[in-house]
Amino acid sequence: YVVLQAFPVNGYQFNFWTNMDGTLISSDVGDYSSTTLKVPVNKDRPYIAVFGEAGTVSREYRWTPPTFNQNGTVSYNGEQAVFAIPISTTQYQASINDPGIQRQGSVTINVPVDLCSDDQFIQACVDHLAEYCEGMTNMKKAITVLTFVQDIIGYELDSNQYDRSEYWATPMESLYSGMGDCEDTALMFVSIAELMGIDCGFVTFNHDVDN
Repeated sequence: YVVLQAFPVNGYQFNFWTNMDGTLISSDVGDYSSTTLKVPVNKDRPYIAVFGEAGTVSREYRWTPPTFNQNGTVSYNGEQAVFAIPISTTQYQASINDPGIQRQGSVTINVPVDLCSDDQFIQACVDHLAEYCEGMTNMKKAITVLTFVQDIIGYELDSNQYDRSEYWATPMESLYSGMGDCEDTALMFVSIAELMGIDCGFVTFNHDVDN
C-alpha cells in the first residue's frame, strides 16, 4: 500500500478528500475526512486533498445521563443531553503530527498516563457534567462520567483511524474526531474524573489475546 498524507501548512487546515471531478471520495476508498488514505500500490490514485483557511469547528455530541433508581439499579431511558465544544483545527492538526507525543507503550511507560490532561477541553467536559453530578457520591459520578465518555466517543480501530497498529490519542484529539479505542476512552475518563476530584488511575493486566 501507499499512504497518502494530507499535511496542511501554517494558516491552513485540511478539509476533505475528493475525486478528480470534485466529489467526495466513496467510503470503499476511505474516510474522506481523514488526513490519510491507504491505497494499493497497483491502483490509480485520482484523489485531491482540499484545504482551506484554518479555523474552528464546533463538535456537538448527544449522550444519555444515567438515572439512579432507589433499588440500586441504573437506567438510561431519560432525555438526551447535548454537549457542544469548539476545537481549533490548527491545534488538532499540530497535535496529531507532533512527533514528541508518546503514541504507544514502551518498556518504561506502558500506560498512557502521560497523556492525561486538564486543559480547556477536559475543563469543558467537567463544566458540562457538573449539573448532572451535583450531590452524587463518587461512584455515581464515575458512572455518569463513564456514560458520557462512552456515548460521545464511538469505537474505531487505530488501524482504520490513524493507519497505525497502536496510537494513543490525546483527549482533545478524541473529542475532535469523536472516535477512539479502549485506551483513548480510558484516558479521557481518567482525565475528566481526576479533574472532578475522583481518585482514579490506570490498571494494566496480562490477557490472552486469542480469547
